[in-house]
Amino acid sequence: VVKLTFNLHPNRSLHLSVHENVTNASELSARALSYESGNVTNDNGNDRSEEEAGGGNGGKFAIMDASKITSLTHVAMAGNTAILRTERSRTTESGVKRKRGIALDTIVCAGGSSNVGNVLRDFSFIESQQSQLGDKGNSKASKKENSTAATKSKAEVILALGYDCSNDNEYETFLSDIGLANATASEGGSSNQTECAKRLPIETYFGRDRAEQDVKDMMRVFKLTKEELNLDQGGGAALDMAVVNRIATKFTV
Repeated sequence: VVKLTFNLHPNRSLHLSVHENVTNASELSARALSYESGNVTNDNGNDRSEEEAGGGNGGKFAIMDASKITSLTHVAMAGNTAILRTERSRTTESGVKRKRGIALDTIVCAGGSSNVGNVLRDFSFIESQQSQLGDKGNSKASKKENSTAATKSKAEVILALGYDCSNDNEYETFLSDIGLANATASEGGSSNQTECAKRLPIETYFGRDRAEQDVKDMMRVFKLTKEELNLDQGGGAALDMAVVNRIATKFTV
């Protein structure tokens, strides 16, 4: 587990971990988004906002596709932008209820597009939650439904995010409760645990050599040119720099 801190926001922190061989990513995404968050229901069965939930974690947990992240710098940049956007919405948009928690907004900020629906679909394994989390009605639901079975059975590498955990134990409890307990520490486990999922050293994973097709996919997702990437000079570092530059200029905070 890695813990990121933010110089501009000394009271905020972000716990991260990478898990491979995850075959139920969509299910885990739903668990993470509803885990003690403001995205809950009241006694009448109606959805409540994060503010109305009172005492929830404000959407501070989520999971995303780790293969689309290039480095800890990539995540840190996205997290810093998400925090700034959150603070701005609280101070200048009084009365406007936020649709996304901080963890999910970090995924949006880490994506290669400013289209929220596209980023959530491509980066966060979200299925039916699209409409309430920011997709403005892209009517490609049928394609999504057709790909659901394949998504559930495909082994994914995921990145788990947890904001402002009081300590490492709180983050580990979140992982265990949604089904991502450390495989080496699990004996028997509960039926909620994801079989065969294994935690990876996060810096080793981000530092891996990417296959040529993987690099091409990243260029497509982040709309990078060969000139930006400069493949002959820098390899993975060049890809990381190009991606970080792209997301740093995607939004005006």
